[in-house]
Amino acid sequence: GLDPLLQTIFDSQRFEKVRKHPRVPVQFRASEEAPYSPSYIVRDLSGGGAGVEIEAPSVPKTVRVGVLFLLELSTTMGNLALHGEVVWVFEPPTERSKWINPSFGVKFGKLRADTRERLGQILVLKSLPPPPWKARVAFGSEAVTRMP
Repeated sequence: GLDPLLQTIFDSQRFEKVRKHPRVPVQFRASEEAPYSPSYIVRDLSGGGAGVEIEAPSVPKTVRVGVLFLLELSTTMGNLALHGEVVWVFEPPTERSKWINPSFGVKFGKLRADTRERLGQILVLKSLPPPPWKARVAFGSEAVTRMP
């Protein structure tokens, strides 16, 4: 039953002019090791990047365009480290911040072949993280020190 659903997702994004990779809607929680940091929700994932929502009223100072980013995800095939940089940041207007969370987009850097293969397995739902789906994020210099 999942194969037709995935094919529908991929087909619907086939003619996308801006994106190179189809986005697969996922939703798993991510946390940062910094104290008092907000929770994050990875809401879509692709071979080229991810969309992340911030469960906070405003965007943390560590999240800005151009800052390095690391997403560490535990999967059935082992840990997966996806590195890249923040390419856009959205902060809702103050009057809408009660209904819309801030978010940002990440473009992955050059991933190793084994990392690309494992990411591909997740995108076709063959290697999902064990429940509860959790991940860890890092920004800037902390992301650099933890990158493989």
